[in-house]
Amino acid sequence: MTRLAPMQMPFAHLHVASAFSMKYSAASIDDLVAAAATHEHSHLALTDRDSVAGAVRFVRACEAAGITPVLGVDFAVQTVTLAPPEDPNSAPTPVKGGRVRHWVRPRVLILGSGTRGWAGLCRLVSKAHANGASASSSSSPSPPFITLEDVAHCIGAGSLVVLHGPASEIGHHIARRRPDLAADAYRLWAQALPTGQQGIEVISHDQPVQRSVQLGEPDLSLPVAQRMLSFAREQSLPAVVAHGVRFVRSGGHAVVDVLESVQALAPLTSPYVRRCPSTAGYASTAQMVAMATRICEGVDGDTRRLLRDTTNLALLCATSSAHMQLGTPHVPEILGAGDDAQRTLQQRCESALRAYLADYRPQTFGHGIDYRK
Repeated sequence: MTRLAPMQMPFAHLHVASAFSMKYSAASIDDLVAAAATHEHSHLALTDRDSVAGAVRFVRACEAAGITPVLGVDFAVQTVTLAPPEDPNSAPTPVKGGRVRHWVRPRVLILGSGTRGWAGLCRLVSKAHANGASASSSSSPSPPFITLEDVAHCIGAGSLVVLHGPASEIGHHIARRRPDLAADAYRLWAQALPTGQQGIEVISHDQPVQRSVQLGEPDLSLPVAQRMLSFAREQSLPAVVAHGVRFVRSGGHAVVDVLESVQALAPLTSPYVRRCPSTAGYASTAQMVAMATRICEGVDGDTRRLLRDTTNLALLCATSSAHMQLGTPHVPEILGAGDDAQRTLQQRCESALRAYLADYRPQTFGHGIDYRK
């Protein structure tokens, strides 16, 4: 059997944010798909933050260009080894000249596989926004987030894959040189999730090593990426190399900097504005192979394995409009002879509202449900 050299192996970007990640990415879906076609990438993922708003447009654009789409979501997640403040929203810290800063949660990347994976992603997005609404106060809204229990409830056998990257709790511990705490965090995730549905995501933008590691703010330096890969090898976890794509066009990092400034409500010169690396654009296969090679040189030297695991995950999580049931007529279920369709619909709406809204009050929502008769 002929073994492909790293440069000959196919590559798939698995961590890509579009402009549907508000105030975070400057990449349109059309530009992303065009870039994938230009670089002859057979697979491309869309992993927006806390949302699947661009999924339908993305899948249709990919299929029109002959590219296999992969769908996922970049979620904020509650910590499992670090105790959050008693009330993360009770005493936010003001940015000088800008908005208040909430306690920042770590993030994980979750990819879906097939029809069940798409359904699981949608449920997790709903749960994330419900959790955010429940944790908010009138003066201090909370960003969306999920918990390990939410993931365990939605994951299913083989339908979702969780990737712990540099912004994750595991990545935070590794950046702080605490592999023992990283192992503790992984152990808790492994106990809650089915075997074989987790992995490590390594990213390097050749940034300087952070002197002060903040939770939820990734260290994108080469040494930390190498320690992440070493951790994956020690824990017998698959590792994938990603790029954290946030723009496509030349100079796009400057646009993302403005978005970060708007997000923080602070001037670009403020230390509270996280600057986008100029290397966080859509990279070619050659650039990604070079990055993977640099990362592996400090670990096991097996660039081929890292690239192969990345490609295999893209193949596993490949989706299509058929998996999303786009254009497929939905045949309504048949109710019993004594059942009223409108009453059944109203009961199901009320049940879902109770499940997703902790402060659900029938007097608030009941009129709206009745109005839709």
